[in-house]
This record gives sequence, C-alpha cells and structure tokens, in this order.
Amino acid sequence: MTVKPQNIYSAASQQSQSRDLDAKMFKSKGERKIAAFLDSLNIQYTYQPAVLVQDQEYQRIWYPDFGLPKYSIFIEYFGMENDPVYDERTKHKLEAYRKSEIDVISVYPSHLAGNYERYILKEILRTMSHRLSDLEQKIEHFPARSTEVYPQTIKTYYMPRNVYG
Repeated sequence: MTVKPQNIYSAASQQSQSRDLDAKMFKSKGERKIAAFLDSLNIQYTYQPAVLVQDQEYQRIWYPDFGLPKYSIFIEYFGMENDPVYDERTKHKLEAYRKSEIDVISVYPSHLAGNYERYILKEILRTMSHRLSDLEQKIEHFPARSTEVYPQTIKTYYMPRNVYG
C-alpha cells in the first residue's frame, strides 16, 4: 500500500522563512549550514515538517529535516558516516521514504565538505526532471483524439448565452 504525504506543510510545522541562524533551533551545524544555503537563495523551507510514512506494516509520522514545499521534496541530513548501526538506520529510513513515494535528498557530512550547494540544486533538478519525464511518458501513452472533437465540446458546453434576450 502506498501512502502519500498528508498535510506535510501544516500550519503547526510552518516556520518563518526569515530566521535567526545563530539561534539554537537546528539540531546540528550541518542543518544550520543547509538552512543558511536555502535562505541565501530564498528557497522556502519548513524545518522538520510532519510527514506520514509507511514503515513496514505501520504508518508513522516522521520529521525530515527540511521540507521544500515549492518542489514537494524533503532534505534529510545524515550527520554520521561509516557507523554501521547509523548507516543501517539511514538505509531503512530511505527505503521507507522510497516505498512511500516521498522524494528525499540525502545530505551527508562529506557533501558539506565539498560543493554541497551544487549537489542539493542538482538533486532538486534531477527529481523534478524525473517527475516531468514520468508525466511525458503518460502523455505519450494517452490515446490521441481528433482535434476537431475539442472545438465541438467547447462550443457545446461553453457557448455564451444571451441571458437578457
């Protein structure tokens, strides 16, 4: 069963775009760095929005680090690498997101050491391109109709009536 995100950007999880990045509201320096980058490009985000995820046989509410409402994408910062237990939990979490059809960009400390800004932007673009490609495939498989059907339909249903005469 596929579970779609429900109310992922609810009023309770909304936060002002202009935020004091020096405040202690982020759980890590990595999250603060990502937030500063998103702010620098005026990319609207919600910090830790609630999202409904199908985790094995249970539906659970998870709180990914960032929600990008304009793109319907989430960013998860996984602050540890090369720790077998943490890596296993990360793998499990990403698999649950995938099965729930929730798009998540994974960011790791190694990304932050490099050009993470470009990485995040390219991942947003890749995700959006994949969605458009999927839509294009659906359009290609949609049966073509005569273009003359459409003007007839428009005339039949949208013909202005003179209501005064």
